[in-house]
Amino acid sequence: MSSSIKKQATYLFVGRILAFVFQILIPIIFVRLLPLETYGAYQKIILICLFFAPLLQFGMSNSLLYFYPIVSGRQKQLLTNTFYFLLTIGILFSVLLVFFKNEVASLFNTLEFVDLIYPSALFILFYLVSEIIEKIFIVEQKNEMLAIYHLLNQSFRVIFLLVAIIIFRSLSALIWALVFFVLIKVIFLFLYLTINYGMKFSLISIKDLKEQFKYALPMGMGKIIGTIGKKIDKFILASLLISSDYAIYSVANFKLPFVQLIYTSIGSVALPKLSKIRDNGIEEIRQIWHKMIVTYTLITIPFLIYFELVAKEFILFLYTEKYIESITPFRFFLLIMLFQMLSYGTILKAYAKTRFIFKSNLIVMVIGFPISLSLIKMMGTVGGAISALIIFGLNAIIQVYKTKQILKLKLSDLLPWEQLMKISIISLIPVPLIFLAIKFSFNRFLFLVVTTLLYFLSILIIFTKMKMIDINIKKKKINFPLVEGLYAK
Repeated sequence: MSSSIKKQATYLFVGRILAFVFQILIPIIFVRLLPLETYGAYQKIILICLFFAPLLQFGMSNSLLYFYPIVSGRQKQLLTNTFYFLLTIGILFSVLLVFFKNEVASLFNTLEFVDLIYPSALFILFYLVSEIIEKIFIVEQKNEMLAIYHLLNQSFRVIFLLVAIIIFRSLSALIWALVFFVLIKVIFLFLYLTINYGMKFSLISIKDLKEQFKYALPMGMGKIIGTIGKKIDKFILASLLISSDYAIYSVANFKLPFVQLIYTSIGSVALPKLSKIRDNGIEEIRQIWHKMIVTYTLITIPFLIYFELVAKEFILFLYTEKYIESITPFRFFLLIMLFQMLSYGTILKAYAKTRFIFKSNLIVMVIGFPISLSLIKMMGTVGGAISALIIFGLNAIIQVYKTKQILKLKLSDLLPWEQLMKISIISLIPVPLIFLAIKFSFNRFLFLVVTTLLYFLSILIIFTKMKMIDINIKKKKINFPLVEGLYAK
């Protein structure tokens, strides 16, 4: 990857990993202070809100990554259009949601949603608008601001929620806390755009908005269909299970945020560059894509192997014995990372193939519904996790195949197979150390500490000795020779 992508992705990742330290505290504290039923109801309401809010963006937020670098001199119109479009959509949807609150509550088997309709609607509205903050910092290449933003974003979210749960310990207080938190973000965004871009209503350009919406709509519709497809297991389970059972499933759906941050950090900053250089020829595009995959794999495979082996101790340590039934579904959810590390939609977005993404998501949604329904009825929460894995994998395979066609690759050249195999084999070498630790009677905390040190230090040493990574302590840098040398002349 180019040094500019690495630098920006590093800042983004550092900010997100610091934010993750704060974010992970929330479920750990919640499961100890809230009954299963209350925590399950909270997760259902968050599922509803975080289902609608991103979908209502219609791809307009992500379109900034594509348009901002290429609309020379018209950035203020672009950002103004985006802000007011999202605000308008959010207001209209919030009004509709209030009218149809009973139907939504019935669909998700969440009667609490009716009583909390007003804070829920406000949360969706403010969340919808505020989510473009990160995209703005990315396209502006304000690396330090990205890191600071993610740290403050999650730390304040944690503070608001902790105050609500400690003082009130009620579901209503938690949702209102989130409302005030995202409202502050919207106020910051409005002031930032007004001061730095002179944003005002008169700057709205219908012509530019149509062009942006034309690009964003297929991607947005694809996201709607894709989200339904990817979360169809949650929707079915939410409608069939009582809140306490859904709480168990939500805990199982712990997708190692540390690894997810790497995907989003690199992917977010790579897309604008790929969009700019796509006319330079497919070879350069292929090299960057392959280097992204190898970078993801260097992190993903060791984490996947480790957490598959220590899943029981990990879940019970974080969430207590009440959530023992979360262990098996958690192991299936981990396997989704095998598809995520392929960065399968990146090239399609860079080539503006958003219509194909929509078609892929639509196909997966149609196929995924009967699969999910059947597996969930047969196997419950485990069936939900298996169906999520199948649906995610199918979508990845379809989009990777389209990428193969765009880049005109043979199957043997489609992925960096040799590097992926090498990383996978090496990641298995320290596994006996974990089985050795199991023979000792460690408590859960000590077991996780010991096995983490044994496994990951071993991986680090092997990767370093084999020159797959290069750690420079003096310069405080980590380089990836395996990645940089992937297409070295």
